[in-house]
Amino acid sequence: SSDIDKSRGRVYLLEGNLYYSPNSSRDILVPKTIPEGTNIFSPPRKNDGRLDYWSLDVASYLTPQWWTMQFGWLAFLDLSPTESAKEILRPTHIILHSHYSYPSLSPPLPRTFGYRSSHRTPRRLETALQKSWEWFSLWLALTSYSIACAQTHAEYFRSYPTLARIDWVNLLISQGSKFNIDLQWVDTLITSEPPNTVEMERFFELRKERNIRIIAKESPKDQQRRLSREKQPPTISARVFEWTPNALGEYECDEIDKRERADALGERDEDECRYDAVQNEWHICALWGRPKEGISDELQ
Repeated sequence: SSDIDKSRGRVYLLEGNLYYSPNSSRDILVPKTIPEGTNIFSPPRKNDGRLDYWSLDVASYLTPQWWTMQFGWLAFLDLSPTESAKEILRPTHIILHSHYSYPSLSPPLPRTFGYRSSHRTPRRLETALQKSWEWFSLWLALTSYSIACAQTHAEYFRSYPTLARIDWVNLLISQGSKFNIDLQWVDTLITSEPPNTVEMERFFELRKERNIRIIAKESPKDQQRRLSREKQPPTISARVFEWTPNALGEYECDEIDKRERADALGERDEDECRYDAVQNEWHICALWGRPKEGISDELQ
C-alpha cells in the first residue's frame, strides 16, 4: 500500500525464503519453531525438582518469533520499555480475555521473581527488582494485545448489534473495581502514547549537517584528532548529555556533571550511548537500548 512507510523496512533471505518487514531493519536469525502445545514460559526444573524461573530471560522473547495463536501477542512487546506498571495488568487481561475469548497464554507474574519479597543482601534485591521490572514489559505487551482484540471485536460486530458486547472501557470500569481498576487507570490505557522524539530527532539532523560542514573544512591536524577520538572515545574530557522526557513527554537533554561522566557512561548499555567525535560529545538515551542486566552471581 502506498500509505505504508517502507523507508525503514528490510527484505531478508532466510534459508532460501524471502521475508519482508515494512518497519524493522534489525538483523535477525531464523527463529526456532515452537512445537504445538509448548508453553514458552514454562521453566526447566532444577536438580531438586523445583521450577527454575530464574532461568527465564525476557531477552529471549525480544527476537522475532514464529506467530502462533497463543503467543501472537508477543508482537506487542516493547523493545525499549520506559514505563513501569502496576500488578492490575493481570486482572485487566483476565477481564478482557474472559469477555472476548481470544487465544493467549500468560507469562509468569513479575512478583514470581521476588520484587515483593525480603532479601538477605542488597545485591539479591537489586537482581530481583531488575528481573521483575523486565517481566512487567511482557504484561504490558499482553495488555496491549488484549485491548487490540477488544477493539477488533467491537469493529467486527458493529453491524450486528445483537452479537456485539460491551466495549472494553465500560467493561473494565464495571468489573474492575474489586481489582482497584478505576477510571484513572483506564484513562492511562487510552491516552498512552509513544515517546515524543521530534525535537531530539531534529537536533541530531541539524547536528549531522553541521558536522559535515566542519569535516569539510577541518585541517589535517584536526582530522587526525577526530579520527583518534573515534578510535578511542574519551569518557572524562568529553561532555555527556542525557535525553529524558519532560513533563509533556517531549525528549530533551541535560548535561551530566563532569565528575559523573564516566559513571553515567559505564552504567549504560553500549546501545544507549552515542559518541560524536566531531563535537567530542556523548549522548545517552534509554530509547536506544535496554538497561544492563543486574544478575547476581548468587542466583546463577
